[in-house]
Amino acid sequence: MIWKLAAQLTLALHLCHCGLEGQPVLHRDVKPNNILFDSNKNARLADFGLSYVYGTPPLFPQTNPIGTPYYMPPEQITDRKSYPASDIWSLGCVLHEAATLRRPFDTNKGIEELNVKILKGVPDKSLPPVYCQELKDIIESMMQVRHEDRPSTMDLMAIDALKEHLNAQDLTEAERLSQRQRTTTERIEAQAKAEKEAKAREEREVAAALLATEEEKARMKVEKEVRHQAAEKSLVEEAAKRKMLLDAKQAAQEQDEERQRQNREREAACLREGSSANYGRRSRSRSRGRSRGRSKTPGHSSTVHHWSPMVDDHDDAEPIPLLNGLLLA
Repeated sequence: MIWKLAAQLTLALHLCHCGLEGQPVLHRDVKPNNILFDSNKNARLADFGLSYVYGTPPLFPQTNPIGTPYYMPPEQITDRKSYPASDIWSLGCVLHEAATLRRPFDTNKGIEELNVKILKGVPDKSLPPVYCQELKDIIESMMQVRHEDRPSTMDLMAIDALKEHLNAQDLTEAERLSQRQRTTTERIEAQAKAEKEAKAREEREVAAALLATEEEKARMKVEKEVRHQAAEKSLVEEAAKRKMLLDAKQAAQEQDEERQRQNREREAACLREGSSANYGRRSRSRSRGRSRGRSKTPGHSSTVHHWSPMVDDHDDAEPIPLLNGLLLA
């Protein structure tokens, strides 16, 4: 039963991938719920609601993975890309589930844990030993993580064990379509390669532009730092000059104040010395004057002496202390 199911579903995908009028059609949602059986227990692939004409621009931007998570290929999870080999992965999951009665990748911990398992590519359960090694190898080849490592429908249709479960008419039609599929696939792969190279070239150009921008930013940053350091150095030098000028001005002011203080002290000392000397001379002069007045006889007219504040009537008179001090100064 597993061989018959594998052969009929492979033929169905082969007809899709050979395409209508040279345009391969990807199913993108191969799973048990989309497989129908007729009264003769022949499998029929149904529900092309998520199908896509391979090699044509998508109708809308693909921002989320397309398909049923349990049967979704790794490239749909990582790159949001679909290839003919993507349907082969899903077919391998269906055949594995038919043989083990369990989904090959299952979890109750959420979609993240499921995606991790799919990206590893190791089913939770191996095929029972009742199945031959050839079937195990075929299913294992279908579930390779890299889509380039999976067989195409043409490769699968060449397996004798699958051919045994198909009638001659189906095999003849499959062989006729294989050549067209080969040509179409080569064209699409060449186109995809060219687009990939163009994208890689664009990414290199963008990376080079970003690198140049980063280098320019780094250069501008260095120049800004140099200017900033020069400005700081200029400010420091200017502050040092201002401080030096202020220190010199303060020192000159202190010297000037010191000279003024010394001058005031000298003036005060001179005034004290002059006052003491003049006071002694005036005292001596008055004493001599009184002595002369007492030595005169009565009735004898005496000369009236008028005392001058500037000079005394004696020969040894000197200027008064104030003028003496000024003269000394």
